[in-house]
Amino acid sequence: MSKQKTTFLSGEGDRWFERNQQALSLRSFANDEVVKAIKELKLPINNILEIGCADGSRLDYLNRVMGFQCTGVDVSFSAIESGCRSFPNIKLEVCPADNLNFDN
Repeated sequence: MSKQKTTFLSGEGDRWFERNQQALSLRSFANDEVVKAIKELKLPINNILEIGCADGSRLDYLNRVMGFQCTGVDVSFSAIESGCRSFPNIKLEVCPADNLNFDN
């Protein structure tokens, strides 16, 4: 396992989320670059997987405003736990990006 992966899984992912949680809660997704790109591309999709989703707040926006079925993964247990409490309509799980278990 890489040193970076070990560091994030051993708590740095949680510490990052805790340091940034307030800023994340204040974000507006109406002008978010990822949301704008999804709107502009007009792809024929209804499912979104976000890798590194933090608490899933962007996914919640995409679910509520655009109707996507959303799944997010992050290495922060704290972020995923917070998102599961706050956003019950999206699926969130702790998972490193190099160990995804999703269909294409």
